[in-house]
Amino acid sequence: MQTRLWQQEEHQVCLCSLRSTGQILGLVFRFLLLAFILILIGRAMKDPVISSVGTIDKRVHNGTVRDTNSTQNTIYDVINNGLTSPVLLVCANDGFLDFLTNLMLSISRLNLSPNILIICEDVLIYHKLSQHRECSVVHYRLALTHLEKSLSEASAWKSDGYIHLVRKRPRYVGILLSHGIDVLYVDTDIVWLGDPFPFFTGVSDIYIQQELEESILYCAGFFYMRSNIRTITFVDTWAKTHFKGRRGIQRAFNDLLAIYNNISVAPLPTSQFCSGHTFFSSKTPWAEREPPVIEVHANFIAGFQNKKESLMNAGLWFLKD
Repeated sequence: MQTRLWQQEEHQVCLCSLRSTGQILGLVFRFLLLAFILILIGRAMKDPVISSVGTIDKRVHNGTVRDTNSTQNTIYDVINNGLTSPVLLVCANDGFLDFLTNLMLSISRLNLSPNILIICEDVLIYHKLSQHRECSVVHYRLALTHLEKSLSEASAWKSDGYIHLVRKRPRYVGILLSHGIDVLYVDTDIVWLGDPFPFFTGVSDIYIQQELEESILYCAGFFYMRSNIRTITFVDTWAKTHFKGRRGIQRAFNDLLAIYNNISVAPLPTSQFCSGHTFFSSKTPWAEREPPVIEVHANFIAGFQNKKESLMNAGLWFLKD
């Protein structure tokens, strides 16, 4: 009898010991789970803007671009995630990152909030913009090219690298137009001094910068296109024509406009939408010009450094080195 009682008591002690061990393991598990949840909360607080799958929404907080999704999205991903019309389209590789940043800074100074899509032509600029690259207080979406990647350096005009870079741009414009999205395409070596959108309120299919006041030569580096069957057909032909050889993207653009006479084109005033020749040949400070200057394009200036110095001398380089 005593032996049975002793065995029963021993059994109860073992059960109590097992229960205690289970409780301890349960507490340890709960502690680890709580710690894991706190870590997740901490990471979420560092990146407060959470985007849906397939989209990288960028916001600039205190001059720093913050990435809200590490997925490398293409233009199609951005469109499928609710991209609305109109879109300000900019394309750049890493070599033109400073000019891209200067453009964004010029827009932010005007307190404008255009719907911006930046297409990165190489992985390097994509990763830089996806991390903590100093830029401007603007909201924009980011996409990595779905076409062949370009070189990362700033290529000279008409060089093989330059041709490879710019020949893809009609493709991007055509994709957006075919999805019902109006496009304002802007080169990176451009500075905004005013809001261009009020100039696009008419019924024309294309609003475009002229190179020179005395001649009808359109600039393929700054134009606004409405999405319709005429512009979609035109840009599709433009892209295919440009791919055939080394003909300049702008020459092909102008040649085709002479053929597609069903497209209505509205040239923008050269005194307000200035080419490099028009703007830098005037001795009048831009702040004193009438009517006020809206946009400055640093074309007609050869070389990356020469463009930068020209903008700096005019007080239009906003990026701090």
